[in-house]
Amino acid sequence: MKEKTVLSVLFSLVIFTLSAQKTYYVNINSGNDSNTGLKWSSAFQNLQKAIDAAEEGDIINVAAGKYLPTRKITETYGGTLPETPTGDRHKTFLFNKDVKVFGGYPANATDLTTSSDRNWTDNETILSGDFNNDDGADFTNREENALHIIVMKDVTRQMILDGFTVTNGGSTDSATVYYENAPILHSCGGGIHAISNTESSPSLFNLIVKNNKVSLDGAAFYSYSNDKTGPILFNVQMLNNVSGEYGGAIYIRGNSPEPHITNSIFAGNSALVQGGAILCVGNNNAYAWLYGVLLSGNQAENGAGAYFIALEGNTRPFLFNTTISGNKAEKGGGIVVNSSVGEANLVLTNTVIWGNDAGQYPNIYVNGLKGSNPVYTSYDNSLIEEEELGGSNLSGITKPLFINPVEAQAAPTIAGDYQLQENSPLIDMETIISDATDNDLTVDLAGNPRVFGSTTDIGAYEYQGTTGNEVINSGQSVWSSGETLFVSVKSDNSTLKVHSMNGQLVQQSNNLTVGTHEFVLPNGLYIVTLNEKEHYKILIK
Repeated sequence: MKEKTVLSVLFSLVIFTLSAQKTYYVNINSGNDSNTGLKWSSAFQNLQKAIDAAEEGDIINVAAGKYLPTRKITETYGGTLPETPTGDRHKTFLFNKDVKVFGGYPANATDLTTSSDRNWTDNETILSGDFNNDDGADFTNREENALHIIVMKDVTRQMILDGFTVTNGGSTDSATVYYENAPILHSCGGGIHAISNTESSPSLFNLIVKNNKVSLDGAAFYSYSNDKTGPILFNVQMLNNVSGEYGGAIYIRGNSPEPHITNSIFAGNSALVQGGAILCVGNNNAYAWLYGVLLSGNQAENGAGAYFIALEGNTRPFLFNTTISGNKAEKGGGIVVNSSVGEANLVLTNTVIWGNDAGQYPNIYVNGLKGSNPVYTSYDNSLIEEEELGGSNLSGITKPLFINPVEAQAAPTIAGDYQLQENSPLIDMETIISDATDNDLTVDLAGNPRVFGSTTDIGAYEYQGTTGNEVINSGQSVWSSGETLFVSVKSDNSTLKVHSMNGQLVQQSNNLTVGTHEFVLPNGLYIVTLNEKEHYKILIK
């Protein structure tokens, strides 16, 4: 998969400390916690050792491999049971300071290894809550799993987590422990649990957060503060996470939350009540910015794609170049924008909301006690199925012609390909809009140039030409014809991996012999990797 360029807006929001005191190194394969951790040759073995050694602003580089939490949130329960000891499921990666943590370094990293050798997709660095390494399908065998894989306390946007897979955390337990007088709810935030009375605003870059399950809220990412919550998510995939009540993937709550989510995928997540993928709750106002985001195959009773609500003030999410499709709910299949006492406003720019399903309001539901104002005509070139928005927006009967959309009734699912067919009416339809230019999207959700042709396409993906096939690295060993993928193998014991554009592994073949091999695949766009060296983007149609 292509590395995606971090947008200039993120650097304006995250102020990097130029005088970081130290860099620590972690390698589960060859490290030792008795080392100094200051070079790859003297790396720590466990991530928590580096976290504890680091100070504010320090950097932690982590080699590929699977890492298990090693530090308990606390040794005893707080509250009414201060003497009751906690168990191994309370082990977590505990961040109580702003540090910068980068995964994706080679497993065999040496002192000659540099940041140019870092590749978080090829060098998968896993933070897992599965202590017994026995998790089964449909969330079975999880009785011993970590309640929270990661806990972050009082972190700001200076806290950076970049280049990891966070998986197999969570619990149906409803108990609470206290860390530095902050309640850590077992039933929330199985993947990442960020809590603060002042600010909870971590920066999450280049992550896959999947297969986490909790009984209440935010299975993948739970961010709560009595004051400021402004997390940044860039190039994040949140897949197949399950919450018993709110926010199947994300639950964000604060005084006036302001999350920024860019070039990210939310697919196959579910919540019983609100926000199948995203729930954003403002005690006062609720704001959110989504740039180049895909919400697909999510499920909830209300707002299967996303649910935004302000309890005392106004709600106003901004959606730029976003695709919302294939989500299923009882009300608001795509998105719900609600304000309990104030105004509810939805601002769409170059966004498509199509193919969602609900008993009421299949695509959008906007409701404010003091007014509901979906703002369409001042921001042109959007498409909402069966809605006539006026201006230069597309008619609601327009079909976007995705490559392989999935019916909403199949939700929750991570299947589907929401890139554009060559005759899609969404191609080259964007008008340059001043309010969006500060985001400066340079790549689309697949890592391709954001402008291909005369201008930008509507939605999260940019159509790249008639074939869709592109050699990403050197080599001419992979091509397609119709529904068949052809692979020319030049050496025995070769390994082939085929991933969908949302990161799902759909084919792996080991020990291939010299010759040409054929594989039949469903229609869609794929990333094909041969021997971890040659990378191709291949369209099957």
